[in-house]
Amino acid sequence: MWLGGLTNKEEIARESSPLTYVRKQNPPIITIHGDADEVVPYSHAVRLCEALDKAGVTNELYSIKGGATDNSKTRTIAGDMMPSGNFYES
Repeated sequence: MWLGGLTNKEEIARESSPLTYVRKQNPPIITIHGDADEVVPYSHAVRLCEALDKAGVTNELYSIKGGATDNSKTRTIAGDMMPSGNFYES
């Protein structure tokens, strides 16, 4: 486990999770995530977007089919997927 032998693993995990900081006052959020990511599971992105929806935060999840952490496909597609300025004005 990436937290090793620390005794306060749960506290550190909670403090580093974006889910901890979801609030109605959050600005609009864009999540770009590959569905083949083995480092950060795709389900984490889905859970974040669900929490943002529940809190009433404008958000979009852009899924990259076959995308994974640190591959050129993910970087290229992510750059092409960026939304127009209208997203930020909501």
